[in-house]
Amino acid sequence: MTKIFFIALLLALAPAAATIDCEVRAGAFLTTSHRFREVYGNATPFYELQASTPLCGTCLDFWANFDWIQKRGSSVSLHDSTRIAIGNVSLGLAYTYCLYLGEVYLGIGPSFSRVWIHNKSACVREKVSKFAYGAVVKSGYKYCFCNGLFLDLFMDYLYQPMHFKHRNDNVGGFKIGAGIGMTL
Repeated sequence: MTKIFFIALLLALAPAAATIDCEVRAGAFLTTSHRFREVYGNATPFYELQASTPLCGTCLDFWANFDWIQKRGSSVSLHDSTRIAIGNVSLGLAYTYCLYLGEVYLGIGPSFSRVWIHNKSACVREKVSKFAYGAVVKSGYKYCFCNGLFLDLFMDYLYQPMHFKHRNDNVGGFKIGAGIGMTL
């Protein structure tokens, strides 16, 4: 469903936009949740598709993205197998400042996530699927190196609070990585 939303958003932007930057991004997701780190480890790889377009006559860009995080782990007390998958869709505005060979940017926007957790143990088999909404702050540097191709070095922060059976937790954190893209 989120992939369909992302594609529809890009198609809606295409006629109105003079240019669209499309990129593939990857990196490490570093959660701020102590519980998440205990079960799944400190760093989790993630993959992301992002598109952005400048708003007419301003230093603002409208952006939208979809990212996917998936990791296996084990429960702290019983060492039972568990798996988590998080699909995020976010959109927002970013202020860009042009430099000689690229641009720096800082942006903010809402984030909508679906989180799937699958716990397996000898006693309990549990599948949880939850919707969450939060916010994302984006920052980075895009280096333009050849005829519309660019390299994006970024650090984003995702705030994604969730309510589980007996506690609330922020399954968000820092996303640090790089992307490669093309201006269309």
